[in-house]
Amino acid sequence: MEYYIALDPTKDSEFISIGVDNQFGVFWSDTGLDYLYDIFNNHEELVDLIIIKDEKGKTYSILQFLDKLKGLKLR
Repeated sequence: MEYYIALDPTKDSEFISIGVDNQFGVFWSDTGLDYLYDIFNNHEELVDLIIIKDEKGKTYSILQFLDKLKGLKLR
């Protein structure tokens, strides 16, 4: 499953790839994961504004998404 940061949730074209969960306990990260951690750690005011989307269109908050990463190996 691939995940994206939705920069503007009203537009389908403004996404940054966070990475792919290969369903075998490994999350293959992309540059968006660095952005996500930076927002979470340094821009607290933006945490509630960011939306994460998966390839099927389901949305997650940053906290919900980070919970999905628990227990996965990050590569």
